[in-house]
Parts: sequence; C-alpha cells; structure tokens
Amino acid sequence: MQMIEIKNSLRRIFHSYAKETLDYHDLKEATEIFKTSLFNWHSKNFLENLDRENLIAENGIAIGPYWAAMCLDDLMRTRQFIRGITKAFDEKLKKQSSIEVIYAGTGPFANLLLPIFQEYKTHQIRYTLVEINPISFSILQGFMEEFNQEDLDITLVMADASKLKLDPKRKPDIIISETMQAGLKSEPQIAISQNLLNQADEDSILIPQNIKLSLGLSTNRSSNKEYKIEEFYKTSLVMEVNKSTLKKYPNGFPEVQTKFLQKDLNINSHLSLLTEIQIFEEEALKINQSGLTNPLNVAALSQQDIIADYIIHTKYQLGQNPELIIKIM
Repeated sequence: MQMIEIKNSLRRIFHSYAKETLDYHDLKEATEIFKTSLFNWHSKNFLENLDRENLIAENGIAIGPYWAAMCLDDLMRTRQFIRGITKAFDEKLKKQSSIEVIYAGTGPFANLLLPIFQEYKTHQIRYTLVEINPISFSILQGFMEEFNQEDLDITLVMADASKLKLDPKRKPDIIISETMQAGLKSEPQIAISQNLLNQADEDSILIPQNIKLSLGLSTNRSSNKEYKIEEFYKTSLVMEVNKSTLKKYPNGFPEVQTKFLQKDLNINSHLSLLTEIQIFEEEALKINQSGLTNPLNVAALSQQDIIADYIIHTKYQLGQNPELIIKIM
C-alpha cells in the first residue's frame, strides 16, 4: 500500500516540476511530499536513520545517503534537472524507437529519474543506475525491487562511475550525472562525465550539457547576500565542461590566465567564483538559483592592496580532491 501511495504522489510531483510557469508554493509542497514519502519508506523498511557519512573515492567524494536524499530541498535544482531530462528523452524518442539511459550517482532513491519513470513507461527505455556508496546502493536495491512492478527495464550497478566499463552493446544515448557542488568542488562530476562519454556515440546527450566557471568582480558585500549575475561588474570565463571540452582535454583542463585591471579592482575589489549550468537546451540554473550555482568567495582585497593589475591563474585539479585551483599573482 505504501508504494502505491508513493507512485500516486510521484504523478503529482512530476506535474509540479514539469509546469512551464514556476509556482514556488506548489513546487515546495510537492517536494515536501516527495521527500516525506521517501524518508517514510526508508524508516519503515530499514528502521534506522539514513547514513550521513561521505565516501572518499579515487576521483572525488561520493556524498552520504542522507545528503544525497536531502538534495531534494534544492527545489530549483530538482525542477530544472527533471525538466531538462524529460526534454532530452523527448528529443531522442523523436529520432529512435528505443533509448539507453545511464544515471551515475543516484543516491539511495534516484531522485532525478524517480518522478519520470512512470511518465515514460510506454516507451522502450533501458535504464542503468550506478551508485558507488554501498549503503545508498542497498537502499536503492530495496526500493527499486518494490517500485518496479511494471516491467521497467532497470539495471542497478554498484560501481565507481568514473572507472566503470560499459557493455559495448549498451552504449548510452543519454548520460545523466549530477555529482557536483558549486565551483565543481570535491565531487567527481568531470571524471564521471569523461569516462562515460568516452564510451558513448557522438550523438549522445550529456546532462548537464554545459557547466561554466567564471571569475567575477563585485563590490565587497556580506557573504549572505544573494547575488545575481548582473551584479557582477566584470566576469571572465575560465572553464567550460561539455562534450567538446571533455574530449578535447582527455588528460585535464589547461591552465588559464585572467587579467583584471587596477582601475576595475579599485571599484570592485571582491573576487568570486561563479557557476552556471545548462542542463538541456533552455533548462538551466543561473547564478544563485541553486546551491549548485551559489557564488563562492575567493578574495576580498582591501583598497590599499590594489596597486597594480592582477593576473589570476586557474587550473582544474582532478583526482581525489577535484577543484579549481586559483592563484592570485
């Protein structure tokens, strides 16, 4: 009975996320129903709280089951990803009768696909859900065994998606991975995307389609101020992550030098790292719309420090502690 109730609530949840016009009140209410349903199911079946411990992997941190589930609280993140994924599905299904989807870093409940499964059950879609954390994977297994009574073609794989070798007969048409924080810090988004993309055909869709990291100048402000992109006096793109750049830089992204002039810094002496995410086509997350796109403070320079132009060196560091290394010269 509990799973029937969850499925019924998922239909309402999907339509709340899919609305063309953003209704924040409805979105918040639907998300609360979504989260409560999942946490109640877990409590009933596992009789313990969701584990909070992160897992340190070879190419970055895999966040703990509790934190993965709590990503639902980031309303715009969930809405925009679900809208983007459904549009990617529709795009592929216009051209082919069946599609292969891989979702890497699912957490315990596969949040980004769960509201979508029933909406596309009449289509020929094969899903591969990949999760590295054994606790999250165990919960996912139990949930999917109970959820999937409609013969959806879902394969579960416990593995590090940054190193996973796919069956060459099941090349993904759509690759989904939201394993990131603002500034692409700590989590293995790039390593996962690169590995899976290298095993897909040229016409595959990568979600998110593009991630931009930029340096932005603004006046000094309180750290709790909600910034908008227009409020940055000057921005300079330092890195883009998409199909083209992931293939162009197989061994790591190059160092970039950014110059900010003294006259600009004298007026706008606050340096931030900005993240913008294009999920699919027009579905995107702009500056400060989500925890994934909150500006990150880099430096607040006092007026007397600014006596010349500044050259800023940036280079993305892969490995166990992925992040954009920023050096101010």
